[in-house]
Amino acid sequence: MNQLDLAPLWKALAEPKRRRIIQLLQEQARTTSEISSHFDVSRFAIMRHLKVLEQAGLIRTKREGRQRWNYLNEDLFQEIQQTYLANDTDSEYRPGDIQSFLARKEGGRPTASPGSESRPIRLEVELSASTDRVFQALTGEIDGWWSYRIAADSRMHLEPHVGGRFYESFERGGGTLYAFVTYIKPGEEIRLSGSMGLVEEEANNSIYFKLQSVSPNKTLLKLTHRFVGRVSVTTVDIFKRSWLELLTHYLKTFINTGIRYQAPL
Repeated sequence: MNQLDLAPLWKALAEPKRRRIIQLLQEQARTTSEISSHFDVSRFAIMRHLKVLEQAGLIRTKREGRQRWNYLNEDLFQEIQQTYLANDTDSEYRPGDIQSFLARKEGGRPTASPGSESRPIRLEVELSASTDRVFQALTGEIDGWWSYRIAADSRMHLEPHVGGRFYESFERGGGTLYAFVTYIKPGEEIRLSGSMGLVEEEANNSIYFKLQSVSPNKTLLKLTHRFVGRVSVTTVDIFKRSWLELLTHYLKTFINTGIRYQAPL
């Protein structure tokens, strides 16, 4: 099979509204009118976005009477799966993850060749709170427990919407960007893609948080962290130990007691 050219796909998804359209079509096929109802722009503007997605091969359209139906191009996703992810053993991979996959090209870096991806980090931690409470802690209250920062007087932010930023802002101005939100379902799942501070290594990161309700006040938080590109064994080990500390100590303490993280003096 010839190498699939991802450039048109990435260009099509550079626009946040088009990423949102893909998210809507991941749930189900929709008419153009139905898609337009989710945006505060004109129907004509949405039709232009749909045309770009269709030209990139990401969606297909079919007219039925006076309605135009829009579908994800499942054949394209299957080709990507076969071309780039043939050795991927994650049975939970879904076609809609195309956004996360393409985001690995952030900054125009070449996509890593097959086989260069390190084994993913997978962790599970049980938290004594509802899925909604854990979701709030992961997003709006992330500053209360995230301990890995560049500056001691900074604040952490995670904007809970597709295209939202995960970043650190400094008290006297400025900051640093770690990742973007590529998929979000309140109370259930968050996916991030970005450098996560890996400046010196040519790699990107795809991070999935999945929340599973065990009981009304107990949640199983599942983390999957994939490195896309060549990273050292040391880097993978550092991230694994960092995630373990963040989730099993700082996040759990914050949820159980409300005690916020305090940077050492």
